[in-house]
Amino acid sequence: MWVVLVIVPTTLIYMSLLQRAHNSSTAELSFMSLPRERFASFALSVGTIRQSHLVTAINMPGMIGDMLVSIPTWPNGWRPAWATMDSWRALSLPLFCLPAWWFVGKGVDALAGSIRLHWSPMLVGCLFCALFIFLGVGLGLTATTDDRADMWWMLSGMGLWAVLFAVFPFAWLRQRRSRVSA
Repeated sequence: MWVVLVIVPTTLIYMSLLQRAHNSSTAELSFMSLPRERFASFALSVGTIRQSHLVTAINMPGMIGDMLVSIPTWPNGWRPAWATMDSWRALSLPLFCLPAWWFVGKGVDALAGSIRLHWSPMLVGCLFCALFIFLGVGLGLTATTDDRADMWWMLSGMGLWAVLFAVFPFAWLRQRRSRVSA
């Protein structure tokens, strides 16, 4: 899905710029003249701007990795000079979120009964579920109506991850029930 949301549009825009430039050192757009050395950063910027909130919502736990990378430049987020914040997050959050996706996958395996998890990962998964519910409800209740309209993607991401981490409480109950009946 990330390839469809980020890589394909960026590549198509980059190829369009190359075609517009033909053998020239610039591409003439209706609103500007773009030098060839800026094609990649421009394509990335334009190709990710529409989908950046969706990619961020889907990879919400990856924000922890983004914050850790940004510690030296706090309170401003760190990003490479060639990327906008939205394009950097569209590229980096899926990578930073891989551990969370793996962890949820382990919870799904436990829910399906293919593995048994120790109580500690079950507890961590339940705490993450509670955290995302708490953050989503808290943000939804304290935000004004105008703010809520702008933050739909944050609320959706928190709801998605609350549901994804909800596999852990259900897997825990399933494991307890199977142990009691055995």
